[in-house]
Amino acid sequence: MLFGRLFQYGYVVKDLDACIARLKPALGVPKFHIKENGPSSSSTRTGKVVIGDIQLELLEARTDRPTVYDGYIPDDPAGMKFQHFGYYIDTREEYDAIGEWMKEKNIPLAHSAVMPDTLLAAYYDTRPLFGHYFEYVHLMPAAQNWYDDLPRYNLDPKVLALAV
Repeated sequence: MLFGRLFQYGYVVKDLDACIARLKPALGVPKFHIKENGPSSSSTRTGKVVIGDIQLELLEARTDRPTVYDGYIPDDPAGMKFQHFGYYIDTREEYDAIGEWMKEKNIPLAHSAVMPDTLLAAYYDTRPLFGHYFEYVHLMPAAQNWYDDLPRYNLDPKVLALAV
């Protein structure tokens, strides 16, 4: 059973700057939103862009401790490896129901994040079934515009297949 609306393809990268430099001409997008993450995050930096209705998330993995990105770090500094699909969840009730359903199916929670008054996120380890993680994100009412500052390009999301 799948929940929510697919909104994100998540890729792990070794060198965010090198990967973005490779992707910009391949995708025809001039700008990515880059965010420096704090020490508690599993990634050092993220790069995001919205192509059509799909958000492309590039995660520069930490290497100083184990994270859900282990095993996905590409050898090529400019490369990227697919790691998760992200699903947007409209309500807290549905978000909680996903957790219960995953628990009933013995699908473990690999990682979760809570940003008070902003968002809830959960990575479930669906690798044995699908070869990658599923991430579920619920934006709280005060944060419905959380992704509004991302660069957006009106391209067919199939263009993403050209970059990988």
